[in-house]
Amino acid sequence: MAWLGGRLRVLGTLVLLTACASPASEPPPWSPGSSYPGPGNVVQLDVANIEVYPVAASTPDAALDLRGAVADWARNYLVPVGASGRARVYINDAVVRERVLRTATSGTVRQYDGLVHVRIDVTDRETQSAGFAGASASRSESMPYDLDPWERDRRLTAMADAMLIDLEGRLRSDIQTRLVRFLR
Repeated sequence: MAWLGGRLRVLGTLVLLTACASPASEPPPWSPGSSYPGPGNVVQLDVANIEVYPVAASTPDAALDLRGAVADWARNYLVPVGASGRARVYINDAVVRERVLRTATSGTVRQYDGLVHVRIDVTDRETQSAGFAGASASRSESMPYDLDPWERDRRLTAMADAMLIDLEGRLRSDIQTRLVRFLR
């Protein structure tokens, strides 16, 4: 029976060490929230296919990686409905970066700067037409250095949601201006 108590202590220690382990070097992926496009909130382009090219790699100072979420968002937001032509979506930046700042008044704070930049190039060789549209969205927020990790994640998720909502509005406006001949 004594061996059971020893094993339980070892198991408890392992669980505790696993829970306290340091995070991976890659920033956590962001999962889309309320800004994800719904069925009536898409742009139909008169092209045969849409290719999405995300940023190659994350930066070392990334606190939140938005590459995958923005790529999924673009695949759901832009719908190909044509017989010819191609749209290429380039995700030039999709990250929230973290900096630690020391201020005279509030001590040490964490500064989070988010930027999402997307460009859409559309070409149709049959009709010999081409066009592009693009948009950027950014947000910044300072947080206390010793902020609870759950509160920090909640704030970063809200910041990412707000950036995608801004990006969607700006991109929709630019698409309606510059890619009007490709809209259905």
